[in-house]
Amino acid sequence: MDNPSNGYGQGMPRSDGGRLSASRNVQHPHVQRPSREDLAPYGAANYTSHGSKRGHRYTQRRHIIAAAIAAVVVLLLIIPGAALVINGKSAMNDARTLMNQGSALVSQIQSGDVQGAQRTATNLSSIAKQLDDNVGSPLWAPLTLIPVYGEDIRQIRTLANVASKLSEQVLIPITQGLPSDGNARLFANGGFNVAVIQAILMPIGDASGVIQSCEQQINEFGDSHIAQLQGPMMSVKSLMAMLSEVSGFAGDLSHALPGILGVNEPRTYLIIACSEAELRSVGGFPGSTGLMTIDNGKMEIGALTAPALTFVQEEEKEEVLPLTDEERLLFGDRAGEYFYDAGYNPHFPRAAEIMKSIWDARDREPIDGILSVDPVFLQSVLGLIGAVTTSEGIVVDGTNAAEILMNSAYIMYSTESFEEETEDPRTASMLAGAKQNEFFSEIALLALDGFFGNIGSVDMLKGVQVLGESIASKHIYLWVTNPEEQALLEKLDAACAISMSEAEPELGVYLATTIGYKGNWYVQSKTTIGNSTKNADGSTSYQVMTQITNTLSPDSANELPRIITNPDQYGRDRIRSLGDMILDVYLFAPMGGAITDLRVEGTFAPEGFFDDMGTWYTRPGAESMTQASYNGRDAWYGVTMIEPLQSTTLTYTVTTSPQAVNELTVDTTPLGQE
Repeated sequence: MDNPSNGYGQGMPRSDGGRLSASRNVQHPHVQRPSREDLAPYGAANYTSHGSKRGHRYTQRRHIIAAAIAAVVVLLLIIPGAALVINGKSAMNDARTLMNQGSALVSQIQSGDVQGAQRTATNLSSIAKQLDDNVGSPLWAPLTLIPVYGEDIRQIRTLANVASKLSEQVLIPITQGLPSDGNARLFANGGFNVAVIQAILMPIGDASGVIQSCEQQINEFGDSHIAQLQGPMMSVKSLMAMLSEVSGFAGDLSHALPGILGVNEPRTYLIIACSEAELRSVGGFPGSTGLMTIDNGKMEIGALTAPALTFVQEEEKEEVLPLTDEERLLFGDRAGEYFYDAGYNPHFPRAAEIMKSIWDARDREPIDGILSVDPVFLQSVLGLIGAVTTSEGIVVDGTNAAEILMNSAYIMYSTESFEEETEDPRTASMLAGAKQNEFFSEIALLALDGFFGNIGSVDMLKGVQVLGESIASKHIYLWVTNPEEQALLEKLDAACAISMSEAEPELGVYLATTIGYKGNWYVQSKTTIGNSTKNADGSTSYQVMTQITNTLSPDSANELPRIITNPDQYGRDRIRSLGDMILDVYLFAPMGGAITDLRVEGTFAPEGFFDDMGTWYTRPGAESMTQASYNGRDAWYGVTMIEPLQSTTLTYTVTTSPQAVNELTVDTTPLGQE
């Protein structure tokens, strides 16, 4: 959280035009770049975090890791779900018993009562078998011939059969594999209970074929005609889809998670607290960092502090990663030279590699990966553990954390508020930035310590839900140095990686602040996928519209501090009014596809907008949006300028690969408000 008003200014000396791509020997022209001294306040203060990114407009990323951890809960809900749809004499009694036993089993697993859970699972399996025999008997067969409602009876019989199979082949093996030493809680001792996780995952992986067969049976169901069936049927379908997906990866997860969670040897991860108050393509500005160790599932977090000047990449160091020509064109030199700016690249695994190379260049403690969190995740955590109170008496909870951390903090601790203490504007800026960082770091540490330190008392269902939703919406994600583990994280969509799959087409729509300041809390963006046309080659073309809106009003802009309404002097020379936002816009076509017929409504920066900065920024092209490429994907980029209460609208056609199997989805940058 810092005041970037002294950030990328004019007249800042630098020895050369920046590092070259490894693939060419062309010299950049000599340009003025920010010095380390000038970047001091930028590093000390530029940060807050919050983002929201999914919902109806975004890709429904899979909750694989969290879902896998909670797969036992899914099983327990499927069985009562099947029971709910039964409406017949003795079958109804069996259904009620299943409901009660299922609830008891949830409680037993959460409390670590392994023997009780094993007995209950055996009872559940027996009752489910009895229920299956009951509704599968010849006495029920004539009911399937009833017009209209006969299909509902067939669904009931299938559900009973599925419940019987799952309880016998999955549920019982899970409870039998739970540790018998009385330590069977999923969350325990300040972290994850790895033995319990493996006990859950391995039977699910072993029963993958059965689970997927059951899902296929349930997916063949049409709409229920009996009103009482409709809700339970939808729930069961959703739960089975999740369980089926988890089962396909459960075996790999059971082998990879122990390493990630430090079972064989402790792991050290760099935590970055990112802020969508100043956008990066991958989320937000990484303004606070700290180290987290994981030893056999138990987590300990050190102090969170703002990145120091030593996060500037050393050009003379051979071990730092050079940018590719594509990256330099799309994201600018900044994405390879500054830890804070690596996230202009929306592919987090690549951004994380650059961050680590900068970290390593200063011979810091070795890290095994990077964990990113933001204020939306912190707000969700506070919703679980309760409010925290800062050293200054400010109460932050599960309803206000995002707004406080991404907006109010900059108002409370603005440069203007410190100008009374010093006559030097630069000193006031540095004091404000330091205070903003201190405030954010304190809240982040209170929330994370509260969550991991008391994770054993967190409700299992709610804790898993928060983790799953946060992973799916890119409010928490992980990159690890182990190649096999990282490949699995990307396969599970838990790594904030852009898609390279032609079969599952994904459109990328990413935003990043062009010149650093903290007004992006007021950005809203919506991408709508419209009509589609099937092409002769097997590809599909979709009509798409993206609208980016500056929700800040002119009146509010006049009242807010400078850190929110305008950037540094370099930026103030380019904006048209207070609150005028300058944003990089990136459109990534699906792998094997293309973006065509691109039309824009709004203002875009002209080609020479940043001529005095060389290749430091993403440089506008001759047209509003310029075509490029990234790792084999068709890409378009531009720099838009949006004054208060105005919008930029892009309409375009997205064509998938002929190999696409699924429909087009959208991945996008998480924002402060959705």
